[in-house]
Amino acid sequence: MNNFMKMELHEVGPNHFQVHVHETYGHPAYVQGAMQAAMILADAKDLRVVIVESKAQSISVDVRWAP
Repeated sequence: MNNFMKMELHEVGPNHFQVHVHETYGHPAYVQGAMQAAMILADAKDLRVVIVESKAQSISVDVRWAP
């Protein structure tokens, strides 16, 4: 990741978010993995990070974890 990526975060419910990243530089799975790794480091339990939509330069990800 970097410090100049544009992202949108929408809370769906407790411990459930939709994340849209506007620039993946052609590597959507890397962005998904970086989100997952960050949540694991934050001690998220029963974590699910699922790609909902992937386009040429953007990605939407559903992120959920146990309370």
